[in-house]
Amino acid sequence: MKGGMKLHHINIKAPGDLLQQEKDFFCSVLGLREGNRPDFSSRGYWLYAGDKAIVHLSESDSHFRNEKQGFFDHVAFQTTNLKQLIQNLEGRYENSAEHSWHVALMALLLEEHAPGALDMLKVTKLLLIHDVVEIDVRDTWLYDENQDSRLAEESKAAHRLFSLLPANQKEEYLNLWIEFEDRASEEAKFAAVLDGIQPLLNHVITGNADDGVIPAEEVRSKKETIKNFAPKLWGLVEELINESESIGLYDWSVAYP
Repeated sequence: MKGGMKLHHINIKAPGDLLQQEKDFFCSVLGLREGNRPDFSSRGYWLYAGDKAIVHLSESDSHFRNEKQGFFDHVAFQTTNLKQLIQNLEGRYENSAEHSWHVALMALLLEEHAPGALDMLKVTKLLLIHDVVEIDVRDTWLYDENQDSRLAEESKAAHRLFSLLPANQKEEYLNLWIEFEDRASEEAKFAAVLDGIQPLLNHVITGNADDGVIPAEEVRSKKETIKNFAPKLWGLVEELINESESIGLYDWSVAYP
């Protein structure tokens, strides 16, 4: 089940004189068997299918029958990936804080794959400063058709945001932002590589084909600069693209001009 979730048990509460009838029904009709139950203060039964106690029956004189739900009390689920389950339930995308944390951590973890010795503190600064501007103007999705106004809007936002800082910081951060956008240094190129790989990782873990399938060839085309800037990481990019295609997130059969 999505998010590593599965049914754990259902719980039914009823007056004591009905418990035996409920137990008999589940055992004789559905083939469950009575098994070990913790020493709770209330009387009841745990009914097993194999080694799993999937029906919990509990005595409750105060749990009156409800016309809509009967004596049903609750259903419990078990998950192996709580974070993913919460995201699925909320139906939300990754937020900017999560993205910035991910790429900053990737700068530490993937340093050995950089093309030569780089200033990784600077790489991290470039990533974070770049994200500050995107947060302000809202990030433009890489696969949106209209990308023409993005740079002008971000440039305006960068000048406005960094003008709020002392003069020396304004100059430093504005120059870092420009350096990232222009890919004007090896650090900026590697920062762009990390910023390009992170969404691939995120998508293969949390993506949903119901949100729309992207042409696989378009993904490869958009990520082509990674091969030029960090050849050691291109194999990872291809692996992520292929994995996403195998689970229906990308489609090689969809034409890309």
